[in-house]
Amino acid sequence: MKRLRKVISLVLTLSMIAGSAVTAAFAASPTDEMSEREIRNAELSRDVAAQGMVLLENNENALPIPQQSKIALYGGGAYATVKGGTGSGDVNQRYVVNVWDGLKNAGYEITSEDWLNDFKAAYDEGKEDFQGGMWATFSMPDPEITDANIEAASDAGTAVYVISRNSGEGSDRKNEKGDYQLTDIEYANLQKLGANFDKVVVVLNVGGIIDTKFFGEIEGLDSMLLMSQAGMEGGNAVADVISGKVTPSGKLTGTWTVNYEDYPSSADFANNDGNSQTEFYKDGIYVGYRYFDTFRIDPAYEFGYGLSYTTFDTEINYVQADAETVTVNATITNTGDTYSGKEVLQVYFSAPGGKLEKPYQELAG
Repeated sequence: MKRLRKVISLVLTLSMIAGSAVTAAFAASPTDEMSEREIRNAELSRDVAAQGMVLLENNENALPIPQQSKIALYGGGAYATVKGGTGSGDVNQRYVVNVWDGLKNAGYEITSEDWLNDFKAAYDEGKEDFQGGMWATFSMPDPEITDANIEAASDAGTAVYVISRNSGEGSDRKNEKGDYQLTDIEYANLQKLGANFDKVVVVLNVGGIIDTKFFGEIEGLDSMLLMSQAGMEGGNAVADVISGKVTPSGKLTGTWTVNYEDYPSSADFANNDGNSQTEFYKDGIYVGYRYFDTFRIDPAYEFGYGLSYTTFDTEINYVQADAETVTVNATITNTGDTYSGKEVLQVYFSAPGGKLEKPYQELAG
């Protein structure tokens, strides 16, 4: 037993030395040039991020925005774009492209640079003294958009507002302003943009679900794009979608409810019951969309939801079933005349209940 312990100890020690050696070698690298592998991975990161973004709303076809257009860009997430979550969701990378730089890289003229530069200065100063470790990230509330800010950026026909929220290990969503809900200033800023610009696009740079009732409450909001936490190339990726270089084809992997309380586990989720250390999962078979479908609770955006810049027609050619297999054959046609796109055919089944109850329907493929 003592010998085994020594062997285990030796393996752990060697592992630590190996990890330290890799870190030291990287830190001491004599060049800042990116390797071909890094370049390929960055390109892949950008492509995957753009493909995964979900278009939630697009009234008046506010998106896409033609390149070389003028954009009034606001919201803390435009500069302090969240690229990944806390804990193991936070990784080291050579650089991060924020939304501000991504839009400029795509050829847009940003007319609200005064507001953005003021936010940047305050954010950078506050971050210098922040000691959060791997479990927290520095954030700063959005400042007010003033009438002077609006006047300075008025040459733009479209305003883009980036709402930013981090999430991850130790950062469960709370039903509070500045977390699940908008802050009063965010809400007022969106009202001001809606009243002063022809088109307003809301970009959700969030990890985890937030309240979206504001979109139906505030006049003048046209589009809403779920960017999520899009990695190191996130700013370039969202610009690809906003410009129409990439047609959004992502679908929601979770149900976005109208009210926080609509989630069946909301009462004792995280620290809502005063105890974040012990979690009891009581959903049983009614996890996610299975609950909402079975108990007929209308969500804001359902599981599998996602709009596009084009339109599709789905024709079910035939359905065949035998004792082992159900086959669905369908033809999906892009019926638009401008944009290419991708569509996801979702097939659900309803199984009869017996000794064991069943949800109304389940995703088969």
